[in-house]
Amino acid sequence: MWIHIEPLDVLLFRDSRPFDAGEQARATGIFPPTGLPFAGALRSRIIKKQGIAFSDYKDKENKKGWDLVGSPDDFGPLSFAGPFLTLGRNHARYPIPRDLVKTKEGHLERLKLVECAKDSGASSPPCLSCHLVSGGGETNEAEDGYLDDVEFMHYLKNDVTPKMQGEAVAVNEPRVGIGRNAAGTAEKGLIYTAVYTRLVKKDKNKERAAFLFRMQSENGGEEALLGEKGIISLGGEARSAYFSVLKEEEAPSLFSEKTKNELLGKLTGKSKFKLCLLTPAVFKKGWLPDGIDEQGEEDNKSYFFSLGDGVKARLVAAAVGKRREIGGWNLAARGPRPLKRAVPAGSVYFFQTAKALTKEQANVLMDTFHLKTAMNHSSGDQAARYLRGAGLGLACVGCWE
Repeated sequence: MWIHIEPLDVLLFRDSRPFDAGEQARATGIFPPTGLPFAGALRSRIIKKQGIAFSDYKDKENKKGWDLVGSPDDFGPLSFAGPFLTLGRNHARYPIPRDLVKTKEGHLERLKLVECAKDSGASSPPCLSCHLVSGGGETNEAEDGYLDDVEFMHYLKNDVTPKMQGEAVAVNEPRVGIGRNAAGTAEKGLIYTAVYTRLVKKDKNKERAAFLFRMQSENGGEEALLGEKGIISLGGEARSAYFSVLKEEEAPSLFSEKTKNELLGKLTGKSKFKLCLLTPAVFKKGWLPDGIDEQGEEDNKSYFFSLGDGVKARLVAAAVGKRREIGGWNLAARGPRPLKRAVPAGSVYFFQTAKALTKEQANVLMDTFHLKTAMNHSSGDQAARYLRGAGLGLACVGCWE
């Protein structure tokens, strides 16, 4: 079930840096946010709608509502995907993959894979056989734009270079605050600034920026749990947001069965494919996706994963961004969750097989990775399992060359 979430006020999604009264004067946030505050807001809404007292929910002996929304440290039957920015009702925006760069003229350009020697000085890990280079000319990372459903499909199918949606969908809004004592008067030395985020409204077509977020339950009946529409408290300071459930035909086209079949047809008969992260991911081996096996010595490693029938895909290159620190807030324990280092959304991994993929092998690839979490080590790591349940690690499959 897809949910449209429209903020009714500014939002604050805090980053991992501490903010202690009297020590720091500026509280900053992160944008776009992860799925953690959205999953928490929807779970709180369900608990309230089902008439469950929060004191009963967080009681480990009582466990009231755990069968519906999981425990404070586990999502139980629930799973989430997103959030994705949208303009209007269902015009989703996705992070620009890191093998696309912006030219001096503001257009997108695909980076090319070239063979590299071990002593080439490339920034890629020395065990990978290729690195990414631009076609010439001045280029920069495309950090200030997004791809919509249509353009993102062009990227995944590798047919034409996608066009970037560069319009601003959010602006920072700093606000000054004053710390107060128990008497309600200003406390000396406790003036601070908090940087909030405000989603913009497009005057031309009156489309307001919002979020799309998917919630699924193993038990079904998601709309009965949450309700068709209503108000939730979102992010730091519990700012208000209005949610409404999308109709089935309004769901983002990237997640449709038609799109999956189109990609399956493109991958069949090809030997080169890539994985792109739609949301940040916490992997057991840092930058390396879970489920990929290492072979060889430290200075001469190779990375593979199996597609069945003895067919292996080898990792030949990666475009990985700067790590993110992700934690979250445990409302039941009234304290922060453990920080985890995450690979950012938009990171891309390039693979190659010795022979072209059959339709059956392409099916295995799609069923394993496409619009599924790439975080598969989480069974033994409670914190990582919680992040996976909140929608982190969501990946998609595409072609290259």
